[in-house]
Amino acid sequence: MRDTRDRIEALEGGELRSVNAEIEALRLDRRRLERSGAGAYAGIDARRDRLWQRCEELSGELAGLRRASESYVAVVEAGGGERRLEVARIVRVMMVFLMTLAVVPFGVMAALCRREYARQGLLVRAVRIAVNNLAGVPSIVFGMFGLGFFVYGVGGLMDRVFYPEALPAPTFGTGGILWASLTLALLTVPVVIVAPEEALSAVPARLREGSLALGSTKL
Repeated sequence: MRDTRDRIEALEGGELRSVNAEIEALRLDRRRLERSGAGAYAGIDARRDRLWQRCEELSGELAGLRRASESYVAVVEAGGGERRLEVARIVRVMMVFLMTLAVVPFGVMAALCRREYARQGLLVRAVRIAVNNLAGVPSIVFGMFGLGFFVYGVGGLMDRVFYPEALPAPTFGTGGILWASLTLALLTVPVVIVAPEEALSAVPARLREGSLALGSTKL
């Protein structure tokens, strides 16, 4: 299994990257020749075709290694049959579930407070601008923040407080489903805040006034 992972890393970080870089360099060379009016494309096209073939071979090998390295869990269905589930799929489902538990209550309450209870002023406008800007942040930035804050910050602090005897081997100060789920929650919280707020703002004023006249409270 270790040899398989090493080969996958070598393909992803070495051979495939090198082949793709050569293909891109050939594309640029051909583009320069086209702009200069030269017509000697045969050599470049032939070499590019060989590189594409090599890229397909490496991609096929990589896909096979990934399938071979996958772990499965055998579960028994209600009808008595047995089914194999990929561990990676179970992990993804758990991440989405934990992310939903973390982001939905906070996002919906934030939208309700901003729309129904907060006094519209400079602070609310600033928060709205911040949320909208947060939605445009690249996901890699959230990943780096999650690594620094959750893994090294929170996880490292928990290790120093609760598991000092295990150091320097990390217990919580390493990658895990919990930290990944919280990072995904930060990534999706702008959408969860904006969607309920837009839905509330779409309610006609006459429906609000009618419900208040019938005895409904703001809550």
